[in-house]
Amino acid sequence: SHTKPDPEIYRLGVERLGVPPERCMAVEDSAPGIRSALGAGLRVLAVPSGLTSPGVDALGHLDGLVVVHDPSTLLSVTAEWLGNRPA
Repeated sequence: SHTKPDPEIYRLGVERLGVPPERCMAVEDSAPGIRSALGAGLRVLAVPSGLTSPGVDALGHLDGLVVVHDPSTLLSVTAEWLGNRPA
């Protein structure tokens, strides 16, 4: 019933999946989406577009956020990040 950046949609998603939020990762392209996912306790892989990059970059460094500006590195960055997560 609330739109992003409210974390409601992500909280509902992890609840329905039955998975703790710290075991989930969201892929987002905008600052409101990033704030929504982080607010729900998820890690976030951000892949901003030319339109959304300024807003994403303005967020600065946030715990749980990795920003990928070059989509050709998306798979390697994701694999590395997921490989370094706690068990």
